[in-house]
Amino acid sequence: MKNFLCTLISGLALLFGFHASAQITFNNEYGGTYHEDGRWMEQTADSGFIMVGSTTTYTSGQSDIWLVKTDANGNQQWQKSKGGNDFDFANMVKVTSDGGYIIAGFTDSYGAGNNDGWLVKTDANGNTQWTHTYGNSGLQEFEAVVQTADGGYACVGIDYSSGTGYYENRCEWK
Repeated sequence: MKNFLCTLISGLALLFGFHASAQITFNNEYGGTYHEDGRWMEQTADSGFIMVGSTTTYTSGQSDIWLVKTDANGNQQWQKSKGGNDFDFANMVKVTSDGGYIIAGFTDSYGAGNNDGWLVKTDANGNTQWTHTYGNSGLQEFEAVVQTADGGYACVGIDYSSGTGYYENRCEWK
């Protein structure tokens, strides 16, 4: 059905002479001499972007969470890495109501061991305000996070130790 709809829309556009063209506003590369991996980006209130992933260049361990802020033209304003001696990784970043950011991912450096779900809350400049880990000796990972109407955070992720695969966790830190 999806392919049909796209074909139908394309056919109508050709029939009626509509022309749409994509325009690249900027094309930048960010990172250092080793491996950086981008996972998620959001537009910020100043029309810039906040991006998150992992870095092996700017790290205190094996890999760290990597947070990059750009202006509206894609020029890097700042970058921050967060983590410890082992593997730490981010899957998502969201802008929070206070203008800061909430990051969802996992950590091997902190918590109960193996992968633990990890939330990192930062201010608008990427400075850590708090972190929380969730997990046990098995493998847990947060895939996504949203801010709730009451100022808390709801997260969803994977729990390989429970046998069920997915779990949802309500986080009440404000």
